[in-house]
Amino acid sequence: MRLFRLLALAVVGTVLAQDTFDDRQVDSDDSFDVTRGSDRHNKTRTGPHPNASSEPTILKCIEIRELTRLINIANNATRLNRTTHGDATKAAAIKAEASKAAPTLNDLKGNSTLVASCQQFFAHEDMVERCVRMHYYERLEKLAANATLLDHKFHGDAARISAVKAEATADASKLSRLSSNATLTQFCAARRDHARCLELEKLQKEVDKAQNATSTRGGAGADKTHKGQAEASSAAARLDALKSNTTLVNYCNSHRE
Repeated sequence: MRLFRLLALAVVGTVLAQDTFDDRQVDSDDSFDVTRGSDRHNKTRTGPHPNASSEPTILKCIEIRELTRLINIANNATRLNRTTHGDATKAAAIKAEASKAAPTLNDLKGNSTLVASCQQFFAHEDMVERCVRMHYYERLEKLAANATLLDHKFHGDAARISAVKAEATADASKLSRLSSNATLTQFCAARRDHARCLELEKLQKEVDKAQNATSTRGGAGADKTHKGQAEASSAAARLDALKSNTTLVNYCNSHRE
């Protein structure tokens, strides 16, 4: 039934997707697009989650967030008009869906244990988003300060280079605000180390597999073998680089599951 309720939100989901307001507590920089960061395709970007072992709880938390957002939009004439672009039919559909959702939301929020877990879940998600944001600003700052890299990356396009420098300057205060938060920087560092531990473990398996190879094929097979050896050599070099960081190795060993 809960899955059905989530799917029911699709009736107005397309319209709601146009509303950029986020009901979670985040800082004033709501316009930031986290997909711009280098973690866009990093499947381990969230790191270990405090509620990772309770997927049903996370699904309920997501339901609470979406239902709350739906009801807040329905009850706010300005947001409703902005979301629907003044379309009365769409507005009526959102209000009707919000009316049906209210009892479900009240039931979910009546579970104090669930609410406490969701607060932890959303706090973690917000911290992860801030890490991605800070990493993006850091990379942008380094890029803007490297004239050679800028020229190479944008093929000497003065307009694009100028735009990058302007963006870095505009974002400098945001980076300063985020990086001055000791709790955040510690969280991001732990998250980064967690990702590196996963990488180290994966590379070790690749190197071990290559070392266990006992034969070399001829002909076309030899080409594949040579390619595999080159990949294994690259993996070994990266593995050695990671293992040279004793602090990281100790961290990984102490947090091994």
